[in-house]
Amino acid sequence: MNGNLFGVVLFFLVMVVVSKLMALPQIRRLNKQLLEIRKLGPVSSVGLARHWKGNRAYVLVTDKEGNILCGYKTSGNFVFSGFKEDLDLGEKNYREIIENLQYKKKRTQFEKAKYMAAEYLEKGLEEQGQKEAA
Repeated sequence: MNGNLFGVVLFFLVMVVVSKLMALPQIRRLNKQLLEIRKLGPVSSVGLARHWKGNRAYVLVTDKEGNILCGYKTSGNFVFSGFKEDLDLGEKNYREIIENLQYKKKRTQFEKAKYMAAEYLEKGLEEQGQKEAA
């Protein structure tokens, strides 16, 4: 009995290690894509929505006034995920995202990530404005 229990525990430990090793190339690829996306504009912000089904990320790239140049969202799951341009992005400024999603009761994972990215962008632009005023 102890031999079987030891085997099961060892199997699960090996699976955890294999899972972590498989995630390393994905993390490198996503970081490389994120660096390329951030070069598209002077200001960018990333929002993340965590869920038991998987994480969703949204990247907003704007000019210094907050006008949206482009938006990217994660597509795919697990090891095959990557950033893909959001062609359905209708907002022209990050404030529109906040206004549209602020009072929405049920947000999708992408909407949560998009809202978080817009909030981070707002805070960053406010801090930048305060530094320039000083």
